Formats: sequence, structure tokens, C-alpha cells
Amino acid sequence: MIKGIAGFTFIVFLGLSWFQCGLSPGISFFMMVLLTTLMGVIALFGLGVTQGFMDEVWGPLNSGATQGSVKLAQQIESIATLIRQDGLLALEAKRKEIRDPFFRHLLKKVMDGFESKDLVPLIQNRAEKRMDLANLASDGLGRLTGLVPTVGLIQSLFLLAEILSPGNRPADLVGVSSVFLPFLVALVIQLIFETGFGRLISQRREEDQVYFVVLEEGLTGIQQGVNPDLLSDRIRARIEVNPRWKDS
Repeated sequence: MIKGIAGFTFIVFLGLSWFQCGLSPGISFFMMVLLTTLMGVIALFGLGVTQGFMDEVWGPLNSGATQGSVKLAQQIESIATLIRQDGLLALEAKRKEIRDPFFRHLLKKVMDGFESKDLVPLIQNRAEKRMDLANLASDGLGRLTGLVPTVGLIQSLFLLAEILSPGNRPADLVGVSSVFLPFLVALVIQLIFETGFGRLISQRREEDQVYFVVLEEGLTGIQQGVNPDLLSDRIRARIEVNPRWKDS
């Protein structure tokens, strides 16, 4: 379905590329170039992005498989206080209230008697998987955004072919000075996309890094019976290393 729509969009892109050769310079020509380029970019991403990439890489990464670090810290502090007051068995009721399936799974392991040396590798493996997702997303989107200038180049070649074709052309049609406008527009769109995607992926990396550090510190502290206030200070210190996520 998506590939079919993308294929149709590409045909529309080619038609608009040919149509804009008959326009005169001005705002209408620029708007047509912008529209045509956007259609080409949509077709490029639709044809280039596989369903596997969306389901297995971008979807899980963009949905945020981890809750916020501050919320996690609050839950850890609450659990540490509960265990200190009522014992480990009181954790069962609290555990059912936690939405994060991975954190809930780890707490079940704690109740089953697993030690930190058994659970820390699980946390580190999950963190590595999230980093791998970010790297795969960066590579995949990088390849696609690298092809965006091709969309502008195709339009510029249409214009150049029309200008160089034999026969009389009306004087008010687009001339050589406007041939590379589509290519320039495509470069600007590429820059916007690369910056936006890069910022989003970098944000996901940093959020996940802080989250798993807090999770490891908190779970280890709970199992070691660290005083809840001291554990809270440790966790907050981890979050405050990157203040942007403290208030997120």
C-alpha cells in the first residue's frame, strides 16, 4: 500500500518537474519547485523505507521504550522506602502499579532472590540494544537524506534539457539562471531533515543513557539496602549530570 502510494507520488513528481519547465520566473515558479521537491522527497522516503525498518527500528526507538528518568527515580525512591519500612514482600503490590514492563520484570527478579551481579548485565544488555537501534536508525535515515539532493538534480536536469532543446522558446520562460533553484531547495530540505533526525536520535540516545544509569544505580541500591535518602541523592546526582532531562 505504502509502496504503491510512493510510486504514484513519484510519477506526480516527474509530471510536475516537466510542467514547471513552462513557467515564468517568479513566486509561482518557486512555489512549484518547492511543491515538486516535497513530492519527490515523499516518494523517496516511501520507496526507500522498508516496513522492517519502521517496525523493528524506528518505531521502537521513536515510541520511547523507557519512561522518563525523573519518574523512574521517584518510583525507585518510593520502592526503597517501602522495602525499608515493610520488607521485601510489600513490593508485590507496588510492582503491579508500575507500567514499565522491563522495570517490573527486574523487580520480580529482585523478589525471586536474584542478586545485582545477575541483574546488572540484563540492564546493560537492554541499554546496548537501545544504542544499536539508535545507530541503525541513524544509518538508515542518513542514507535516505543523502539522496534528497538527487530529487532537486532531476528537476534541474528537466529544466536544463528544456532550455537546451532546439526551437523557439518564449522569452518569459525560466532561463539558465533558475536552472539550479530546485537543486538548491533540495539541499536546504536535506539540511533540515538531517538536523531534525539527528537531533531526535541524539535525544533518544541521551534519554536512554540516563535512564539505564539511573535504573542500574537504583536497583543496586535497593538490593544492597541503601538508605532511601542516600539512594535518592545518588540517583539525583546521576540525573543532574545532564540537567536537560531533570525537568523533562
